Amino acid sequence: MYVACLRVGQYKLLVGPQEDTTEEGPWLFDLDNDPSETTNLAGDRPDLVVELEALLMAELDSLVPLDEPESDPAGDPSNFGGVWTPGWCVAH
Repeated sequence: MYVACLRVGQYKLLVGPQEDTTEEGPWLFDLDNDPSETTNLAGDRPDLVVELEALLMAELDSLVPLDEPESDPAGDPSNFGGVWTPGWCVAH
């Protein structure tokens, strides 16, 4: 779970705790050359991290609060031929 994310051009900056890694953030990805976000460039491009973090901080007041609703068992893929749904879709 990231706390905030910002994309500018081909770069994406992620800040905050992440559940599936022990690596410390921030994370910087070049989406043109690494669309699967496998290589953190933050150590190689600290100048860009600082620039993007400044842009992100300037937008703090307008950020959308984190919203992670509880899972709805009605949305389980086994109910819809293996496809994830929000749970309120009606299968026809």
